[in-house]
Amino acid sequence: MRERDAMQVRIAEAADVEPLRRLLSSAPRQQVHLNFDGIELAVREQRCLVLERNAENALLALLIFACEETPAPTGESAPRRVYLQGMAFQRPISPTEALRVLLRALARMLEKHQPYLIIAYSRQSWLDRALRSAGMAQAERVEFFSLEDLQRRRWPQFDVTAACCIRQAAATESGALTTLDACAFEPLWRYSRRQMQDALDAGPVLVAQVGDQLVGYMAFQFLEETCLLVRLAVHPDWRGRGIGRALFGEALLQAQRHGCMRALLNTQASNQRAKDIYHAFGFRPTGESFAVFTLEPSMLDPAISF
Repeated sequence: MRERDAMQVRIAEAADVEPLRRLLSSAPRQQVHLNFDGIELAVREQRCLVLERNAENALLALLIFACEETPAPTGESAPRRVYLQGMAFQRPISPTEALRVLLRALARMLEKHQPYLIIAYSRQSWLDRALRSAGMAQAERVEFFSLEDLQRRRWPQFDVTAACCIRQAAATESGALTTLDACAFEPLWRYSRRQMQDALDAGPVLVAQVGDQLVGYMAFQFLEETCLLVRLAVHPDWRGRGIGRALFGEALLQAQRHGCMRALLNTQASNQRAKDIYHAFGFRPTGESFAVFTLEPSMLDPAISF
C-alpha cells in the first residue's frame, strides 16, 4: 500500500518528547492510561513506538507498552504479558491501519521473549473496532458493580464450612499471596509480585488461613467515603466452603467502621461465581464496562510489514 510504504516505525527517543506532547494534545483518537511523566519514562525505557511519515518526519501515531512476567503455580509456565498502555492516532491515519503496523513492529521486538500475550483494555467503541480489525480478539468484558447506603446495610451470617481464620495480611506475605493468586486465576488475570505489593501498600488486605496454609485473600482500599473492593481470591481446592463470602463480608464490615457510604468493584462478565457473591450482598451493576482484548504471536498477519 502506497501510504504504508511512505511510513516507518521506530522506538521513540528523547527528542520526540515535545512532538509526542503535541501529538497527544491534538490527536482525535487516543486512549492513554498514563500521565505525561509516565510517557516520558516509557520513552527513556524504550517502551514507546512511533509511526511517522518518512518524507516529513511527522508523528502519526504512538504505541506505549509495558512487559510483565506472569506468575505461575509450581510446575507450570505462563506467557509474558505485554500491556498496551497508550495509543494515539493523528489524522489522516486510520487507527486500524496504524495498529496493524505498530503491532507487527512490537511483535518483532518481542520475538526473543516468546511466548507472550499482548493485552489491551478498551473503553471506546472506535478502539474496539480498531483492535478487532488489527487482529486482536476480545477475551472478556469487565463489568462494574456498586453498593449504595453502605452504612444502613446488614447481612445474614454466612456459613463457613472450613475452620479458617481471617486476619490482616502482613507486609512480608507478598510472595505467598502472589502464589495463591496464581492458583486462583487464569494467566490473563493474575497479579504480578509488583501488583500484589501495591495492593498491600494501598490498603487493607485480609487473608483466610487454614492451619498454616493461606487459602484466600481480599484486597480493598478506602477512598474518602468510598470503599474500593479490589481483589477477592480463593484457592480452587477451598472453594464452595463460604471462605470467599466470609472475606467479602469482613471487608464490608471494616468499610462500615471506616465510615464509607458506598462500595465499588468490578469483575469479569463470565465470572458468575463472584457475581453470585456480590449480588447476595446487595451489589448491582452500574452499566459501566470495558473490553479486554488479547493477541498471541500466531494471530498476527504475516503479510503486514513496515
